[in-house]
Amino acid sequence: MTAGHLFRAAFATATTAALLAAASTVAPAQVPATRAAVPDTALTLDPAVRRGTLPNGLQYLIRHARKPEHRAELRLVVRVGSVHEDADQQGLAHFVEHMAFNGTRNFRRHELRDYLELVGMKFGAHLNAYTSFDETVYMLTIPTDSAPLLETGVQILEDWAHGITFEADEVEAERGVVLGEWRGRLGADDRTFRAHFPTLMRDSKYAERLPIGTPAHIEHAPREALLRFYRDWYRADLMTVVAVGDFDVDAMEARLRRHFSRLARPTAARPRPRVAVPLTHGTLVSTTADEEATASIVSVAVKVANAEGVATSGGYRARIIAAMFENMLNSRLAEVADKPGAPYLGAGYSLSPLVEPVELATLSARVRDNDFVAALRAMVREMARVAQHGFTPGELAREKASQMRRGEQLYLERDNILAGTTAHKLTRMALTGAPLLDTEASVVTARRLMSSITAEDLQREAARWLEARPRVVMTTATQRGTGRSGPTEAQLLAAFAEARAATVAAYVEPDLNAPLLSTAPAPGTIVETTVHASVGVTEWLLSNGARVFLKPTDYRADEVLISASSPGGIQMASDSDFATAALVNELQGASGFGSYNARQLGRRIAGKIIDVRQTVQQLNEEWLGRSSRRDLPTTLELLYLMFTQAREDSSAMVASAEKLRSAMIEHAAGPVLAFQDTIRAVMAQYHHRAPTPSPALLDRVRFARVPTFFRERFSNGGDFTFTFVGAFAVEDIKPLVLQYIGGLPSTGTRETTPDVRIPPPPGTVRRTMQLGREPQTYTAIAFHGAIGGGSEEWFDVTALTEVLKLRLTQRIREDLAGSYGVQVQTNVSYLPGGNSYGTTIVFIADPARREELTAATFAVIDSLRTVGPTEQEVAKVRSQFLRQNETARLTNEMWTQLGQLRDRGWSFDLLLDDSRPQGMTVESVRQSARRFLDTTQYAHFVLEPSPGSGSQP
Repeated sequence: MTAGHLFRAAFATATTAALLAAASTVAPAQVPATRAAVPDTALTLDPAVRRGTLPNGLQYLIRHARKPEHRAELRLVVRVGSVHEDADQQGLAHFVEHMAFNGTRNFRRHELRDYLELVGMKFGAHLNAYTSFDETVYMLTIPTDSAPLLETGVQILEDWAHGITFEADEVEAERGVVLGEWRGRLGADDRTFRAHFPTLMRDSKYAERLPIGTPAHIEHAPREALLRFYRDWYRADLMTVVAVGDFDVDAMEARLRRHFSRLARPTAARPRPRVAVPLTHGTLVSTTADEEATASIVSVAVKVANAEGVATSGGYRARIIAAMFENMLNSRLAEVADKPGAPYLGAGYSLSPLVEPVELATLSARVRDNDFVAALRAMVREMARVAQHGFTPGELAREKASQMRRGEQLYLERDNILAGTTAHKLTRMALTGAPLLDTEASVVTARRLMSSITAEDLQREAARWLEARPRVVMTTATQRGTGRSGPTEAQLLAAFAEARAATVAAYVEPDLNAPLLSTAPAPGTIVETTVHASVGVTEWLLSNGARVFLKPTDYRADEVLISASSPGGIQMASDSDFATAALVNELQGASGFGSYNARQLGRRIAGKIIDVRQTVQQLNEEWLGRSSRRDLPTTLELLYLMFTQAREDSSAMVASAEKLRSAMIEHAAGPVLAFQDTIRAVMAQYHHRAPTPSPALLDRVRFARVPTFFRERFSNGGDFTFTFVGAFAVEDIKPLVLQYIGGLPSTGTRETTPDVRIPPPPGTVRRTMQLGREPQTYTAIAFHGAIGGGSEEWFDVTALTEVLKLRLTQRIREDLAGSYGVQVQTNVSYLPGGNSYGTTIVFIADPARREELTAATFAVIDSLRTVGPTEQEVAKVRSQFLRQNETARLTNEMWTQLGQLRDRGWSFDLLLDDSRPQGMTVESVRQSARRFLDTTQYAHFVLEPSPGSGSQP
C-alpha cells in the first residue's frame, strides 16, 4: 500500500539517478517540414476485451488471459486521489486506502488478509493498493481453480467499493501504520522532492496535496473526515473494475454485474474537478542542497499537456516518435559520459507522466564536483546538436529495426502475455481513455506508422523541446566536493541560453561494420549424453570439458535463456590483486569485446532481441543471456566473443574509475548507506577480503591487471556449466552449441570454489550509529550460523523465514502499529569450508519506540522457539509455497537453476517436488526456530538520528 506510486516513479527519474530534462528561451531551430501527414484515425479496442457500463455508472473491463494458469488479476480503479481532498483531509485519500484492509462488511478486521494468505496469496505481492494524486487502485491476485475463490475475490472488490467499515478502534490503530509509511520515506531524497515540487506545481492545488499527507492530519484527523472522503468520492460513476485471467469471460461478467449493481446510483454527487496546472509561466529555477544527498543533479523539465490517453493513430504515431527520440538521445548522452573528464557523470532524457493534466520532458545530468554549469551546458548542447543536425541514417535505421523487432516478438508471444501486464494496461485505459489494442493490430499499426517516421520528425522533437515553455531548471547539491558554491539563478539561465544558441558540429558515428568474429571457432564434440527423463532435461559433456544442460519448454514462444557459471570468482585473486578483482566488473565493463567498446557493441546488435551480461562474482564467474529463437546464433557468437576477446580500453577504464570515485564519495553521505556498510563490515569482522567500496579501495587498484584478471576468469571454457532453457529443439541447436561452446578454449583443468573463510563475529554483537536528521530509527537483527548442504535444511530455514515474516508483520505492524512493515530475509552460502546461513530482520520505527519494538521482536522469536507457530501460520506458508510452485514451474526462469542444483549435489526432481511444503508442521518449524534463531549468536544494529537533529513528526 503506497502513496504517490506513479507520481514518485516519474519524479524520481526527473530528480535522481540517470536523469531527465531541460529548457529556456531561445530562437526556434530551423527544421525541414515533415512529409504529408498520415491520416489520423480512431484506434479500435481489442475485441477480446469485454467492456460494459452498469446503470449506476460503474464500468468494467474483462479479458481472458492464459498465463499464468489458474490465476486472475482483479483491480478496482477509483478515479480519485489526494488532489480531491478538502483542506482538512490531507493524506486521507491514502488513509482510506489503508482502511480497506482493516475491516469491511464481509471481512472483519484482518479476516481479509487471513483468508487470502490461507489460499496461498501474499500480502504485498498479491494483495495491495496505491494512492496517487489523481487515482486510487486496489490490486488483487486470486486463484481461479475454484469457483468459490473467484467469487470471494469479486466480493472483496465490492467490499472495497462500498463496504469499508471504518471501525473507530481500527482507525486509531492504523494511524501508526500510516505514520510508519511516512517515516520510512524520510531522508535526503524526500527533502529534495519537497524542495522542488512546489516550483514544478506552481499555482496548482497539486503542490499542496502530496498523497502521503502531513503527520498532523494522519495523527489527528477525525474519523468523520475519512468517512466524508469515502462517501463523497467512492461511488459507482468514478469506478472501473478490471478483471483479467484464466476464467470464463461470460461467467466473470455475470459476477461483476451481480456484485456491482448493488452500488447505489449517485445522486447530487460532487463533480470531480480536473485540477489545472498552469502552463503559462516562463522559466523557473529551483535549487536545493543537502548534506545527505548522494548525488548532485541538474535537471531541466519542460511541462507539457499530458497526452497519455492516446486514442487515434496520430497520437499513437507521436508516442512512437517520442519513444524513439528518447532512446536515440539517451544513447548520445551516455556516449559523452563514457570519456575521461566528461562534463557530467551520467545524463538522460525522459518523457514521463507527472499528474493527470501534465507530463514532464526532462533532461538531467549527474554532476561532477558540483560543477552544475558545465553539466547543464553539455547536456543541452547534445539536444541542440540533434536540433541542428538531426540523427544519422544509421541511428534512425537501428532504432527502427529495434522497434520493429520488439513488435514482432510481442506478436509471437501474444498468447503468453501475463494477466498482470494486461491488467495494468486496462487500468491505464480506465484512467486515460486510451483503448487497449489487440496485439496483432498494435504491431500492424506500429509497423505502418513507423514507415512514415522520418529523421525530420525526430529532429523536430529536439527543436520543440528547446523552444518549449513552461520549464523548470532544478539543481540538487551535495554540499561536498570542491567547495564550489551552488550556481545562481542567473548563471543557470545564462548557461542554458548559451548552450541552446551555440553552433555545434554534427555527430560523427563510429564504424559499426566489422563482424563480431573474424574467424568462426572450430566445433567440439559430445563425449557423453545423459537424459534426465523425469524433468525433460538433456545433459551433454563436451570434448573441451564444458557441461551443458538443455531444457526445451513451451512456456514462451520466442525466448531462450542461457546461463553459464564456473567456480572461482573474485576470491581467486591474490591479496595484492584483491582491490583490482573487487572492482573488475565496473572498471572493465565499458571496454567491450573484439572490435567494439560496450556501447558500440550494443549498437552493433540493434534490431535483435538479445540481452547479455558477464560478471565476476565473489566465488564464481557468470555469463547470462536472453535471446529470441531467431537471434540465438548471434547470441552465441557474442558468448564466444565475450569469453575470448575482452578488450583493453584505457580511456573507458579511466572514465569508469572517475564515475566510481564520485559515486563512492557521495555514497558515504547517506546515513542508511553508511549503516548498511557498517553492518557488512562488522559481520565480516572487517576482513580485508570483504572491503567496503571506497576511494581508498580504488587507490589500490592496479589498472594494468584489470583486463588480465577479467580474461583469466573466462579463459577456461571447459570449466563452465551452461544451461539452455526455452523455445528450442535439442537437435536444432546442437550445431550452435558444439561450435560456440564446444569451440571455447580449455585448459583441461577444473577449478574449485576457493575456501575463503570470513566468519561472522562470535556471540552477540551490538552496534549503534547516530547519523541523519530525520525522526526514524532503523533496527537490523542478524542471526547466523552453520548449515548443512542438503536441500532439507535449505527448505527448513526458508520456511522459518516465511513464518517469521508473517508473525512479525502481525505483531509489529498490525498489533502495535509500530512500523509500516518488517523485512525478513535469509541467505545461504555454500562453500568448501562449510555452508552458512544468515537471517536478517529489519524495520523502521519512531526512535521513542525502538526498545519496545525490539523487545516485541525477541518475544516473537522466543515464542517460535518454545511454542512454535500456530497451525494457521503453518497452513498459510504451506499454501503459499504450493501456489508459488504452481506458477514458477511454468516459467523458463525456474529451470535456469539446473547448474546450481548440480553443484550442490541436489536432484533435479526437487523442482517438481511438493513434499517439503506438504510435510511442514508446527513442530518442524519450532525445531527450525530453535536451530536457526540462536539467541546466543546474533548481531543487533541500530541507526538513530544524530543528537540534536531536531526533526519532529
